[in-house]
Amino acid sequence: MRVADVKCQLAHGATTELLTATVRKGPPLRGHPVFAANRRIRPHSDDLCQIRLDQTTESPRALKTYRLRVLDFQRCPVDLEEGTVSVRLWFPELDGLVTAGDQDVVIVCRPPEPTVTQTKAASYFGQMKQPSGQGRVSGVVEEAPGPLEYELALFRRSQPNEEAFTALVTEPVTLGTFLQLRAAINIQSAWSYAKLLEVTVSPDSQDSHAEGHVALIKNGCRAKEYESLMPHQPQRRDASPGEVTLEFQAFLLDMTDSPQGQLWVHARLKACVEAVDCLPEFCIDLYHPSGHGRRRRRAGNGSWWPLAGDSASVGENVGLSVVLPPSRQSHPDVPRPGCTTYMALSAVLGLLAVCTLACALVYRRSPAGQVPRLLTARPPRPSY
Repeated sequence: MRVADVKCQLAHGATTELLTATVRKGPPLRGHPVFAANRRIRPHSDDLCQIRLDQTTESPRALKTYRLRVLDFQRCPVDLEEGTVSVRLWFPELDGLVTAGDQDVVIVCRPPEPTVTQTKAASYFGQMKQPSGQGRVSGVVEEAPGPLEYELALFRRSQPNEEAFTALVTEPVTLGTFLQLRAAINIQSAWSYAKLLEVTVSPDSQDSHAEGHVALIKNGCRAKEYESLMPHQPQRRDASPGEVTLEFQAFLLDMTDSPQGQLWVHARLKACVEAVDCLPEFCIDLYHPSGHGRRRRRAGNGSWWPLAGDSASVGENVGLSVVLPPSRQSHPDVPRPGCTTYMALSAVLGLLAVCTLACALVYRRSPAGQVPRLLTARPPRPSY
């Protein structure tokens, strides 16, 4: 990450407030940068809060150059503290998501006239409240040939080095935490097999395809663009044919209608009476080709048709709260040390350094490393 050409000015008379800079980013960050304190702004098209890709500047290979231009410090927003202007930019690894692999940069500028016109602290929507339906949800639907009991739950590891997901998610989790989604049916009934068809993360508890949603699983296979968040395809163990699991990293949605940033994991589960109706689909995946999509049977003449049998599908959602790690959160209530503090500290350290250097020089000039003594007048020696 490289930042250059930082310039700023405050509103004074006919002069309008302005902050400009040039930022270059590397290839791992494929998403378009956004303002960390207000992620709802679309800087690639906004007129007052701009972060535009520069197509004219020749950059080194695999580097992209962006032009920052802020014309409204309150809307974007920009911090004005201790006579400086600062803005925090967020560079996502994937567009539309906030993941543990993202990076952020704070651009600080001191305007020619250091006059503080307002003091505004930036906050981040990642501090989330617990939505209802947190962690686990279950239900029963009436289907032929019998009632279908299902459960959808989120689990995490109770210890960092533990392999199994044993702790039910009942509290907010940190960004980047590995979670396991379990979709299960009661096999002590007419239904014996299950498979996971779709998984969508949405800011809306009712609409799985609300604005800003992300589809992790489509037709039983993980979405190729989000493979970095899911180490495996949906898995079903032979010993538990009625349970399908999916592991993924906790992330935040880039845009949400809720100020608390509540996330909802929507899942569509299919239950089958016969194993042949819930066979895994062959996914187009080099390392994990086995998923749980719709499998079809080849006829004798080479044509395909869906398998016919007793099956039923059910859709449900479970709430999830994700927070940023402490080192990546804003702390507006904690005062930052100003320039006066740093100048006083530098003066004290400089004085100590001068004293130490003077003592070292005096010590080196004394004979045989002896400590020098004060010169005093000696009485004359008597003559004989």
